[in-house]
Amino acid sequence: MQILGDFMQSKAARKSRLKSDPCEAEAASELINPSDFLEYHAYLAAVRQARRMSKTAVAIASRQDDAQGSGVSNSVLSKIENGQYGEPGFKLMIRVARGYGVPISNLAHFFR
Repeated sequence: MQILGDFMQSKAARKSRLKSDPCEAEAASELINPSDFLEYHAYLAAVRQARRMSKTAVAIASRQDDAQGSGVSNSVLSKIENGQYGEPGFKLMIRVARGYGVPISNLAHFFR
């Protein structure tokens, strides 16, 4: 029981540090290696959670020059993260990479 309590306390401490320091959250997401995942949707969900981003924030970040309609919608992001979307086309892959803040090469890794 003591070990579980220590783990939960350290997890809570990490979580509060990440929420208070966006740079630390971004650094944590950069430690996520795409080759550790079998599917791209699991990788993207892990990146978003490590960065403490909502799907709405990802959708907004996916827009080019903040233009409405140039990004990825919340419904498409949900389908992607739930593994219900399939293989995205090249344009969508670029938008998704921009929204999640990952290099396109990290996504291309899954579609070779």
